[in-house]
Amino acid sequence: MNKYIYIFKAELLMMFHELKFYWVNTLFYTISNMLLFFGIFYTFSTGLITSGDITNLLFGLFVWRQGSNALSELTYIIQDEALMGTLEQVIMTRVSFPQLLTIRLWANFVFVSIKDFILFVLTAHIFGIFNELLLLGYQWFFILFMVFIILIGFYGLSFILGGLALLYKRVGSVPAVLVNLFLFFTGATIAVSEFPPFFRIISYFLPATWGMSCFRKLLIDNIPIGEILTSQTFIIAVTYNLFFLIGGLMTFKLFLRIAKDRGRLGHY
Repeated sequence: MNKYIYIFKAELLMMFHELKFYWVNTLFYTISNMLLFFGIFYTFSTGLITSGDITNLLFGLFVWRQGSNALSELTYIIQDEALMGTLEQVIMTRVSFPQLLTIRLWANFVFVSIKDFILFVLTAHIFGIFNELLLLGYQWFFILFMVFIILIGFYGLSFILGGLALLYKRVGSVPAVLVNLFLFFTGATIAVSEFPPFFRIISYFLPATWGMSCFRKLLIDNIPIGEILTSQTFIIAVTYNLFFLIGGLMTFKLFLRIAKDRGRLGHY
């Protein structure tokens, strides 16, 4: 257990020092993300009448931000280690490679969540919906649980992309495609019912769609949490995202074994 805590602390320390030494780059990168988030929120909130619609949009974009990081971070870690020529050494450490990556993802999640939470609160204040968030009361527990469920699906996909990075090295464009797909076709910004039939079918195959539907039921349709917990949508959301997490881990281990057999770990 101590070695896992040590890795976790080391990863947080590394990110803190990167923030300290490259603060100019970090500052402008943060400003860029803030402008993008504000712009998307303002664009899609125009025309929304009820506070439930606007609150649902804010949570949808928050989950999208978190999910975007989840999708790309593992691929970035593997590509970075490969570029430095340390990927094989990392894989041969006493901690199994999937466990090591999981710990590093947890550390990154904590670090990014702090920044995204600040962005979330700023957006709520700037657009005047902070009081509505305070009125949610006990519903916050259900919302946070659904955020967790959606994110485990994102991280499951991240392990699949990480496996592809082991085999094909440069796959950074794949997370970029998925990020856009999840922004527009999961119900985070536009209700799935408003999509043309073809895009509606695509959205139902995305794990985040079902979790976003639970947000919509709670915040827009005002359905009691007890009814949502027994609904088909909630059951599919939990099952589907767990399936992606377990399937992602199994796929990553398979790709890791294939990469070892083909001798791809030492090549970039």
